Amino acid sequence: MKRVLLLILIIIFSILSCDKSDEDDSGFIDFIGNFSSALINGLVSNDISSIMQYYSEDYLNNGMNKEDMQTLFSELVSDSVDVETDMVSGENYQFTYRIVTSFADTTIVDFAQEEGNDFIIIGNQN
Repeated sequence: MKRVLLLILIIIFSILSCDKSDEDDSGFIDFIGNFSSALINGLVSNDISSIMQYYSEDYLNNGMNKEDMQTLFSELVSDSVDVETDMVSGENYQFTYRIVTSFADTTIVDFAQEEGNDFIIIGNQN
């Protein structure tokens, strides 16, 4: 009986100590997909403000602030844009996005945080 009780406690502890499941990350995955679409559409149509709405006013990533990102995106406006996104970590909301145009190929590692029922890109704050 003690062994059964111990086994049950071990199973319960294992379940409670597990990392978040993929299902828990679905909101963040949706956010990344929406951001990717906004990035493509904004760069093709030169609507940088539609991209910048995803960024926090306090955005900071490896020394680049929100204004720097707006400048970067303005320089990447093109008729042909491909964007690849990847979730690096659902636990700390880290993701990458690669932007490829006919004249540029850049990859950015970024971070988001939950804000209400959605997310906002905050950078690594360095």
